[in-house]
Amino acid sequence: MLEVDPQYIPASYHLALTNLYLGKVSNAVKCLGEVVAAAPDHPKAAANLGVAYNTAGQPDKAIEVLEEVLKIQPDNPSVSLNLGYAYQDAGDIKHAIERFDRVIVLTEGDLAVSARHALDGIS
Repeated sequence: MLEVDPQYIPASYHLALTNLYLGKVSNAVKCLGEVVAAAPDHPKAAANLGVAYNTAGQPDKAIEVLEEVLKIQPDNPSVSLNLGYAYQDAGDIKHAIERFDRVIVLTEGDLAVSARHALDGIS
C-alpha cells in the first residue's frame, strides 16, 4: 500500500487528482482542500478544488473558489472554462455565457472548442 506523507504537498496533490479522475470526488475535495490550506500558492490546487466542488454537485463552492483563482490568473482560459461550467450548473446562465465567451477570446485551442460547445448547448 502506498503511504502518503501529508506534509509532502506534491504527493497529496497528485493523490487528490487521482481520486478526482477515479470518481472519488469527496476524497478529492478533502485532499485538495488540505493542499490549498497547506500551500495556498500552489499553482493548480485551488483551480482543481473548484473543479472537484463542481463535480461533487456544489457549484456555489466551485464558483467561490474559482473566482478567487481568477483574481490571480485572470487570463487563464481553463479557469474561465471551469467557472463557466460552475455558473451553468448553478443556473446562472448570464455569467456562464460571459465566462465561455472569455475563453474564446483567450485561446483558439481545445478549450475554445469546449467553450463553443457549451455555448451551443445553452442557446
